[in-house]
Amino acid sequence: MMSNTGNYNPQILRNQFIREIDESQDPTYKAEQLADKLFTLGLTMYSKNFCLDSLIYNSFALSYLDDRVSLHPEQLQIIEYISEEEGVIFSAPTSFGKTFVIFEYIARFQPDNIVLVVPTLALVDEYMKKLLSVMKRYFKITIFIYPYRKGKNITLITKTFSY
Repeated sequence: MMSNTGNYNPQILRNQFIREIDESQDPTYKAEQLADKLFTLGLTMYSKNFCLDSLIYNSFALSYLDDRVSLHPEQLQIIEYISEEEGVIFSAPTSFGKTFVIFEYIARFQPDNIVLVVPTLALVDEYMKKLLSVMKRYFKITIFIYPYRKGKNITLITKTFSY
């Protein structure tokens, strides 16, 4: 059980609650017990639909790509920011869902032309597989930069190519 240390730093509290769920013998039951607190701290991926606030939030934050997934507030903020700008570069920690956010943005707004720059050829291959499985009915997907083509296009490039 989490001790009351009097610390009200949200990040420290998030870490404590996540650790408490992880160390529990029944993580789902523990998350259900903590649902209101988890939701208040923005941990919507843990609060799921265990409390009324989470249920309402999740009904508005459902993914267009996967109806089993609700985006967390930071992911929704980034999608909104991308939709308001011409070009965006963003960085986030591992497991934030950066790829999911980009694919979600593409599914929601279906822009005409998208260029995704990834650091390695392995990621080009991984993205290509994901894009083909989800977006092939809406977009022409290419790996190299081709001359402008009519219609909706997603182009993948990597910094390892030399032109």
